[in-house]
Amino acid sequence: MDDHTVAGRVLAIIDATAELDGRASLAALTESTGIPKPTVRRVANDLAARGVLQRGPGGYRLGAKLIDLGSTAAVHHGMRDAAMPYLQELFARTGEVIVLALLCGDGLVELERVRGHNRDAMAQRQLVGGPVTGAVSSAMGRCLLAHRPDLADAALHAPIPRLTAYTVTDARRLRDELSSVLDQGFAVEHEQTLLGWCCVAAPILGGNGKVVGGVGIVGRRSARYSPNRLAGAVVSSATGIAADWASHPGRRAGD
Repeated sequence: MDDHTVAGRVLAIIDATAELDGRASLAALTESTGIPKPTVRRVANDLAARGVLQRGPGGYRLGAKLIDLGSTAAVHHGMRDAAMPYLQELFARTGEVIVLALLCGDGLVELERVRGHNRDAMAQRQLVGGPVTGAVSSAMGRCLLAHRPDLADAALHAPIPRLTAYTVTDARRLRDELSSVLDQGFAVEHEQTLLGWCCVAAPILGGNGKVVGGVGIVGRRSARYSPNRLAGAVVSSATGIAADWASHPGRRAGD
């Protein structure tokens, strides 16, 4: 969205580049942001010169500068440091892909992913779900939406994309699933975002009781991997992360 400020336009172009996932041509960025094409070209090229974006044959993609900034922000925030022992423990126990996500504004940001070499196929997959209003099909998204009725209402009043043959698109059913997250403390998703893959996730709550993130285990659907059997471990990890983060010097005041 173009708010006509310099900072707003820069952030809009960066956000659109991320959402377009390697398909951020000049035309696509112009259409996505609503910013005039000459302005998009000037800002995007300037960001590319500074390493924030990278320009390639197919258009723009996020640049290495954002990796540095993201790593620094993660250290300042403290969540990653508090979570890593729990993520590593879950990985050692399951051998599956372990994901840590943060709620930033109205969107989900993947902060960390722990995986083995046998999960290289997941390296470039988006596991968190992007904007919260578009994450209602994922276990992580449901954990967060269950604790944010305002965002849940927005998500369930918008068309729900059918990502696979198993994606639930009925708003009434999804409301029931969000209610069960509050009752159980976790969410389970079977092949609703990616065929062959399932996830169990639990919300991480701040000291004020509000959701600040989530932790999940993503694995191939098989007899060996049962999301329901791992729910207790995920909930325990989320609780431990919240407790350790509460005493971390990088924790934001008010969380």
